[in-house]
Amino acid sequence: MPSYYDFHIKRVEETLKLVNPYIKDINHILNIGYSDFDEYIKNYFNKDISYLIPEVIIDKNVTDRKFIVGDICNTNFKIDYKYDLVIFTEVLEHLLQDDEIVLLNIKKLIRTKGFLLISVPNALTFSNRVNVIIGKNIYWSKKDIIKGVYGSYGHIREYLVSEIKELVGKFFNILDIKGINGYRKGIKKFLNILPYTYSNTIAILGENND
Repeated sequence: MPSYYDFHIKRVEETLKLVNPYIKDINHILNIGYSDFDEYIKNYFNKDISYLIPEVIIDKNVTDRKFIVGDICNTNFKIDYKYDLVIFTEVLEHLLQDDEIVLLNIKKLIRTKGFLLISVPNALTFSNRVNVIIGKNIYWSKKDIIKGVYGSYGHIREYLVSEIKELVGKFFNILDIKGINGYRKGIKKFLNILPYTYSNTIAILGENND
């Protein structure tokens, strides 16, 4: 059985590629949260990366990282420094807060003409559609949602392409959006049957145009 890293690394690789055309303008990077892919992301950009972490989950896993304390779910959120790129991948689905409040707080972190890289799970994957048809529940169990991961909740919800695009578009100019099929092989020729059907992840690159 593959490790968590091996299972998800393809998704991370494909998500980061959205930033490639803009790397020359990126020096100061903030990753919201921390994960098993932090070293990979650091090497990918060849830059030092800061991490925004709520106080409640600071532990031995983050002592070797350059981190700042802050909670993007807090309506009084304020951080003085602004970044060229904020990475916010596979986090929104775990947060028990209005999505617009979260995106507004993230916008505060990004300089004008800076970038947001965000990804969320796709609710309309082929497997989800099939499971609904055959009568299976596609949602996380309530126990797993409460138990969560990395000190947060589990998947409180997943997203449609249309709704996450509309959400991000309220705060950022969307430069690129991509459905990422990070977990299956050999079906690329079928990808255009239904938009994003075979994509487990929706990734968006947005620009802060304040």
